[in-house]
Amino acid sequence: MLHFIKKHPLLFCMIVALALRLCSVVFSKGFMANDDHFETIQVSYNAVQTSLLSEEGCINWNAMKGTDVGRSPLYTLFNYSIMTVLTWLGIYDLDPMMYFIRLIHALLSLLLVYYGFKYVHLATGNKNYSLI
Repeated sequence: MLHFIKKHPLLFCMIVALALRLCSVVFSKGFMANDDHFETIQVSYNAVQTSLLSEEGCINWNAMKGTDVGRSPLYTLFNYSIMTVLTWLGIYDLDPMMYFIRLIHALLSLLLVYYGFKYVHLATGNKNYSLI
């Protein structure tokens, strides 16, 4: 095992990071703060169930007018697009959708592990420091 780690440190880091993230995908329920759910996931899910845009052409954002919302809609639209694809695949309930959303987020977060490893290797010139 130690030989594998020394020979393929980046692959080892990616495998460990993926395993930890997959545990989070399966066992993570709920959200860290209220706005994680009520200002992103719920808005995206309601848009999939009803309509993304209001009659004025603004994004439906709970009970607020789209022009009164003081946040960027990009993350909400990202989740909306994932949920739309999942409804096309026949998944309509929010709980199974959240597994896929967490999986996509987990896979995207692996980019940070990869580029973090590459950055440390570039800065130090030693792959062993990248394992820290």
